[in-house]
Amino acid sequence: MNIKKIFFIILILFTIISCSDKKEKALEICADSYWVQNEKVPNKLYKYMSLVDSSDKRISKGNEIIESQTEKRNIAKKKLQDLYKKNFNPPPYNQQEPTSIKIPNNYNKDEINEYIRITELQQKSLKKEIETWDEAIKINNEKLTMHALDLLEKNWKKRNIKQKIGYENYFNYFVICEKEYNNAPTAFKNKWLN
Repeated sequence: MNIKKIFFIILILFTIISCSDKKEKALEICADSYWVQNEKVPNKLYKYMSLVDSSDKRISKGNEIIESQTEKRNIAKKKLQDLYKKNFNPPPYNQQEPTSIKIPNNYNKDEINEYIRITELQQKSLKKEIETWDEAIKINNEKLTMHALDLLEKNWKKRNIKQKIGYENYFNYFVICEKEYNNAPTAFKNKWLN
């Protein structure tokens, strides 16, 4: 009779522990879901950069590409500034860019027209080059951010619940999930464990 009681008590303990583990896992999955929806966003990435491996090949290569593109854009901007200084009159008070071209005194009408045409082409070309570099930098920054966010999510999910709870927002998401669990435990487990 004592063996049956001991076996019954052990069975009840295993059932309680098993249910507790399922509850804990469901709460963690729920809180992770809230965290991914609300925290895995570009404007919050800075808060979690310590969880992103900066030695990741894609991140280091992406940073190199962006640095190179930024350097090329800056060269084009410098050329445009030099063009403005050399070939344009200073801009009017309320404008940032000059609008009128300096005409050399010793040019005839045909030379003046050609000078204006070439200067305007140079200006247009440099502006287009700067726009192209700006767009490339923007695209590569977005790609790099998305990759960093993916790394962040992978590293986040590897952390244990005690590490995650240390982040205030995660703790708040966990509390929300616990309230949901208390309202309908079976439905909650079915939603998050299946």
